[in-house]
Amino acid sequence: MVSFFEQNRQLILQAFWVHLLLVVVSVAIAVIIGVPIGVWANRNRRAGQVAVRVAGIIMTIPSVAVYGILIPVLALVGYGIGKAPAIVALILYCQLPLIQNTQAGLGAVDESVKQAGRGMGMTSRQLFWQVEVPLALPVILAGVRTAMVLSVGIAAIGAYIGAGGLGQFIFQGISELYQAEVMTGAVALVILALLLDAAFGLAQRQLVPKGASRG
Repeated sequence: MVSFFEQNRQLILQAFWVHLLLVVVSVAIAVIIGVPIGVWANRNRRAGQVAVRVAGIIMTIPSVAVYGILIPVLALVGYGIGKAPAIVALILYCQLPLIQNTQAGLGAVDESVKQAGRGMGMTSRQLFWQVEVPLALPVILAGVRTAMVLSVGIAAIGAYIGAGGLGQFIFQGISELYQAEVMTGAVALVILALLLDAAFGLAQRQLVPKGASRG
């Protein structure tokens, strides 16, 4: 494995950055979609049940099957293979932890705290941004962290449809029965997941208000 890395260091580093970009872009878009859905789900219990159920169903579908569904659909607009279907698939898979954690975080805010805010003359908007969001932030960020680490593994399957990334070494190694290549890809994926988790954990400590639980 060491010799394979030394011989293909440049290719591995390029694949590492491609994989990182896939994950970061996908999770960023997923947050823009999933967190508002989680807020809506917290306000509307029936809608929340439906949203969580749909996101849960998506999580049970094998990623290869999701790619198989997305390829002909995105091909209609010229993005049938490559990074586009991989990013869309990752966005879909990220929704469950984002929706669930946002809903749970906001739902856990004590009603007496909200009543105190109303008693101080806060509007609904002020109450949401100044009270509910700061208190729910640790749980919401934990959902983002989970989605990010989850995406590292799922993005590896994207190599199967030409998205690039570290998964290409695993697939190529399997097809050539070259275990060193497979192990290199797998170890690189683990390292990337650990680095992202550590980096997000550091960011989480900076973002969470002092005195709030970090989940």
